[in-house]
Amino acid sequence: MTRDEERGNPQSECPDEGEIREHADVLGLLGEEIPTGTFRTVGERVEAMQKIASRRVYKATDCGAWLAFRGDAEVGEVGITVGSIVEGADFGTEEHTLDYPFTADAFWSSLDEIEKEASYIWKQTHGCESCWPEGTADDWGNEFEPGEVGGPINPNCPECQGEGAVL
Repeated sequence: MTRDEERGNPQSECPDEGEIREHADVLGLLGEEIPTGTFRTVGERVEAMQKIASRRVYKATDCGAWLAFRGDAEVGEVGITVGSIVEGADFGTEEHTLDYPFTADAFWSSLDEIEKEASYIWKQTHGCESCWPEGTADDWGNEFEPGEVGGPINPNCPECQGEGAVL
């Protein structure tokens, strides 16, 4: 029995060294180092790596994107998933999944797409009460009464200057 199995962490649930190297490559893309220190399990080390990568992605994007490592080598699903919530909206961006190995261009392109989608959702859902004095509808067909908050942002709004309202 391995040490991980003795601690209740069977080997099948722990990433293998190849997965650790691939997760480390994500840290490298973000300009971060592999965490050092004493980890009781390989899973704890990966968890520490994900925490660093997630924090870096969150801070590196305007929308506060998130990142999650995925790992199930037995079924060939190892990689990352990235996405973003949009504060004040009932939904977030689409999730983008990248399987290892992937290129730096694919990674940054996914984050760029998430930024664009989060910005679009914000612009469709954060209009202030003065954005549309006559009422309006968003791109999804939802109608908004005159002065109703939460519709699309009017880029020419004199009150919010096209920035919208924090809901």
